[in-house]
Amino acid sequence: MKIKIPNYLTIGRIIIVPVFVFAFYLPGFYGDLIPFILFLVASFTDFLDGLLARMFKEESK
Repeated sequence: MKIKIPNYLTIGRIIIVPVFVFAFYLPGFYGDLIPFILFLVASFTDFLDGLLARMFKEESK
């Protein structure tokens, strides 16, 4: 089975979660900035994941 681009994006979001949790507990400015940026990246990849899945007419089984 060949892994497609939308699946790579989903795997990337799964990998971001522990980094987000760790960064959330950082003190000071970076404790706010890094989780915010990771949230934006995860949101954009979620949008891109759905867009590419529709373009390639992929469905989960």
